[in-house]
Amino acid sequence: MIDTGTDTVLGQFATAFYGEDLIFNAAGTRLYVTNRFNDQVRAFSIAKPFITQIAAIPTGATQLDRTNPRDLTLSADGNTLYVANTLRHTIGVINVAGDANQFVKTIPVGGLSTDVKVALRDRVGPRDQQRAQRNGDRTRDAEGRGQRRHQEQRAHRSAIFR
Repeated sequence: MIDTGTDTVLGQFATAFYGEDLIFNAAGTRLYVTNRFNDQVRAFSIAKPFITQIAAIPTGATQLDRTNPRDLTLSADGNTLYVANTLRHTIGVINVAGDANQFVKTIPVGGLSTDVKVALRDRVGPRDQQRAQRNGDRTRDAEGRGQRRHQEQRAHRSAIFR
């Protein structure tokens, strides 16, 4: 483990497994690592200078569903972990909210799933509304384009996950 502020080594830990990819939560208190040979994700608690494994989570309901997890990513709110199960062509969905660390379901993707990413939704918040009042029609037109783009993206996502 390295302190990136000072570039000093704080400690080490042995994984004893083949970790393909890893991701930290936004707070930096949890580390998730894919374990390809055991078809699972390992969850670690990070409390400097200690790294402790807190869970070994399957990435599918059956051995076949969870074959060869490779890439992983967290949802924007940090509550859901998505894992690309390469050889089964699925995305594993894992609830990590409050350290639940529970497999939820798999999503078939119809092709080799080597990577997984989460796209954030377009949102119009209070600042955008204030800007619209200041800038008049130009901003409202841009918001309309953003809403249309959001509707098109939603239609595309629903077509993918049917």
